[in-house]
Amino acid sequence: MMECLLCLILQLLSLRKAAAQTYTHTTYARQLNTITPSQPTLLGTIETKTVSECGQICHYSSTCSSFLFNGTHCVTFEGTMYFDEGGQREEYFILSNRLVHSDISGTFAAECTSHGYLYDPLVPLCYKVNDTGLAKADAMASCEQSNGHLLRINTYRKQLLVESLNLQATGSISKYRIDGEKNSNGIWTFSDGRKITTFYWYPGEPRDNLKSIALRVTYEGKWDDVKETRPHGFICERTFSLIT
Repeated sequence: MMECLLCLILQLLSLRKAAAQTYTHTTYARQLNTITPSQPTLLGTIETKTVSECGQICHYSSTCSSFLFNGTHCVTFEGTMYFDEGGQREEYFILSNRLVHSDISGTFAAECTSHGYLYDPLVPLCYKVNDTGLAKADAMASCEQSNGHLLRINTYRKQLLVESLNLQATGSISKYRIDGEKNSNGIWTFSDGRKITTFYWYPGEPRDNLKSIALRVTYEGKWDDVKETRPHGFICERTFSLIT
């Protein structure tokens, strides 16, 4: 039996009651080329487009412990079976772990502060302002050391947060780097390749035809285009990781 050839991790927020703030993390393991079939209890069949949608259906069911996605339909089971893949479009997953956190905000805040970050529950965001002047590549590497990346302002709430920080000039630092770069085609993207669709430039910016983005202190949180090689402060954003 070959288990866990491929692990599909679905991190899903399940706010069953607003007061409870329950977070449920479900991990599935894919099973292929197995023997000795058994007969789990069939819970239901529903048309779905992706294996992720099928995983969500199982996630939100209190009795589902495995599911089969055949490319067009999701079949959920109570119990598991040994499964020999009958076709390329059939994928069978068993629930390998279900972890429940009773307090989302408290869990996020604890993770942030334990790594030297601040937590804002309204965004929500785990962030850290660094007033050490670094070039862009070094700033990115510094963020990555704590499972983070340069702050990606991809929501209006994040922009409102940086505007509320009242960033101050410290020594030679008058600008703070955030994520964003202009490629050879003149298109602005985040470092993960996604295109930036909403911009918060200070009036008159960008005006220097430079390739990265920072928040100039005198711009009160609005964007400025800056050189990748100049030493600026930077803001890191930490990716939440609630798997234990």
